[in-house]
Amino acid sequence: QAMLDEGYQAIGCEQDGQLVAVCGYWIGHRFYCGKYLDVDNFVVAPTHHGKGIGHCLIQWLHAEATRHQCAVMVCDAYVINARAQRFWLKAGFQILGFHFYKNLQGDGQIPAGFINSTRL
Repeated sequence: QAMLDEGYQAIGCEQDGQLVAVCGYWIGHRFYCGKYLDVDNFVVAPTHHGKGIGHCLIQWLHAEATRHQCAVMVCDAYVINARAQRFWLKAGFQILGFHFYKNLQGDGQIPAGFINSTRL
C-alpha cells in the first residue's frame, strides 16, 4: 500500500486468463533529467520469453511516458542478469552508471533471495 500511496502504478499482460507479465512504474523528477518514468519490477514469465510481450510492455510504457511529458525513461537491471541487460539495450536504453545499494537494517548485507524475489 505504501508504494501505491507514493504513486506506484502497475500494468500486466494476460494470456488465456493467466498473468504472463507484469511491470510497475513511477513518474518522478530528478535534477539531471527532469521528469522521468522509472520502470520497476519488469517481469515476463519464463515460458513467455522471446514472444514479444516485453516489447509490447515497453511500447506501452513509452506511450505513458510521452503522455506524462517525461524527458526520459529509466530502469535498473542487476549486474548478474545479462539477459535483462541485453533486453534493455535492445529496447534502446543505455547503461549510464551503477545503482548503489546499502542495507540500513540488520547486518547490512543484501537479504537472501533479494535478487530473485520477483517471480510470476
